[in-house]
Amino acid sequence: MRRLIKHKPTNMYLTANGHWTHEPSAAWQFENIQTILNIQRQFNLTEIEIVLQVGPEPSNEYDIALPLRNPLS
Repeated sequence: MRRLIKHKPTNMYLTANGHWTHEPSAAWQFENIQTILNIQRQFNLTEIEIVLQVGPEPSNEYDIALPLRNPLS
């Protein structure tokens, strides 16, 4: 299972170099959700969600998206 950060308004994924991409295959793959929460706080990321990509390719039918609140609220 892949763990990704997705910016909800743009549907773009965070890459390891801090940029955003439309390609899930180029997205930063996080080891665990705690690391995602740390990155969210560190960079004050807003309007994001954690995407748990179940299969080898993105799937609206099977992937799970968990919205995250603003880390400063």
